[in-house]
Amino acid sequence: MPGIFGVALRGYGMLKKGKKAYNTIKSVKPNVPKTKSEKLKSKLAIAKQKTKASQARLDQTVFDIKQKSKGRGGFAAGGQARRKEKLLDKLGATDKEKEFFLIKGGDVSKEFKKKRKGKN
Repeated sequence: MPGIFGVALRGYGMLKKGKKAYNTIKSVKPNVPKTKSEKLKSKLAIAKQKTKASQARLDQTVFDIKQKSKGRGGFAAGGQARRKEKLLDKLGATDKEKEFFLIKGGDVSKEFKKKRKGKN
């Protein structure tokens, strides 16, 4: 019932001669910090957001590692993660490189071989 009443009010507002039912947004003032304190507040807000983003990435990495340790394999299927790990063992990857490729995903053999060629 309230929906019908609201529609009726809007219709009545449009019937008024020469008046708009609602105000429209004509422009938005840009938020450009001018004073030193405004600039510092802006930088602080940006730093807070970057911190939140890096914390979220860290939480996701920890979650992926926990899932992998439980045998769930993160985003990849469990069997696929084990195959990647065996391939990395065969190619002689360090533990840090294994962690990077298992979490990152992608084509392990091509990327790892390119990375190895760059080191030698």
